[in-house]
Amino acid sequence: MQSLLCYDLAPNHGSALLIDGDLSMRKSLLALHQTGHGAALVISSSARSPIGMITVTDCLRAVVVASSIDPAIGDRSIRDFIKVYGKKKLIAATINMSVWDAARLVCLNHVHRIPVFQTDDNGKLTDILYTLSLRRIFHETIIKLISIDAYCGEAIDKFVTGKMSCIAVIDDRNTMLGKISKNDIMRELVEHSNNYLEIVNIPVKVHNSFVAGIHWSGRLLATTVEGLHFCY
Repeated sequence: MQSLLCYDLAPNHGSALLIDGDLSMRKSLLALHQTGHGAALVISSSARSPIGMITVTDCLRAVVVASSIDPAIGDRSIRDFIKVYGKKKLIAATINMSVWDAARLVCLNHVHRIPVFQTDDNGKLTDILYTLSLRRIFHETIIKLISIDAYCGEAIDKFVTGKMSCIAVIDDRNTMLGKISKNDIMRELVEHSNNYLEIVNIPVKVHNSFVAGIHWSGRLLATTVEGLHFCY
């Protein structure tokens, strides 16, 4: 890993999403969902420099902020959101950084992904090449659960505080019915873009996609939820 460079891990056909810092949170949410990216680099179009990163978790955090602190957060710029509610500063790597050093950056700064930039002759960051991410799989022995009768607001709280991408959905007999993911919440947010706070009071069981792949055949829970993993 010390001899392997970040450039060596660049995908052959990859893409990175860039969002102008002056774009509203509402439009940023739509852009993130429609492109299918899990994260985007927020840039200052005037200074042509990176400001920070926005992820699906940030979009869910914005819902929490809107419901409890600032109802108008959806119309504020993503720049303002990062400045006030951003949890971490931008951590970046360069194409000439070793994968070992990039992994240390991820671990030391407790982030899940870092953008990898090209540099000019002076070592200044220029264009983003791709986003390097590390995936943690079941680092906890206890699987997070949510009742089929729960509301999406409870699921959002679990996603934001628990740092996970999927939650197992169970019935009153603790039988697993399926799972709900961050992307399920994002799809529902897009359908309620005029009033995104409505999602807080929507039951988890409203959409079949929220409980995809409903099945139970008596297998152990650990083998049934092999698709559940802790990642961003």
